[in-house]
Amino acid sequence: MATRRELHQNAPTLRALATASRSIRRSMIANADKQLVLTLVKAARDIIKGKIQLTPAQLRQLQPHERSLGDFISSKSVKTRKKILQKGGFLGVLIRPLLRIATGALLSGLSGGRRR
Repeated sequence: MATRRELHQNAPTLRALATASRSIRRSMIANADKQLVLTLVKAARDIIKGKIQLTPAQLRQLQPHERSLGDFISSKSVKTRKKILQKGGFLGVLIRPLLRIATGALLSGLSGGRRR
């Protein structure tokens, strides 16, 4: 599972990706480090396995991208995964639940306690 720590470390980049225009998002993905790409792969795998819950609307948005998402997860090359992300169209749907988790990790880290 994509750990809270990994999501917390990549939270600023994930927020920027979520709000960026298409051209800026593409250049950010092209220049993304390996850790960000692997975090997105882990998160996509967790979504498919049901470990990260999506709303029915989010699931409907992901359905047209089912094959691209599977290729993204099963690919072994970071370069190939970046290309799939750039043309995939599923990044926005993938990032929203991750930001919710990353924000929760940040808030629990600030309060010094664990989320229950």
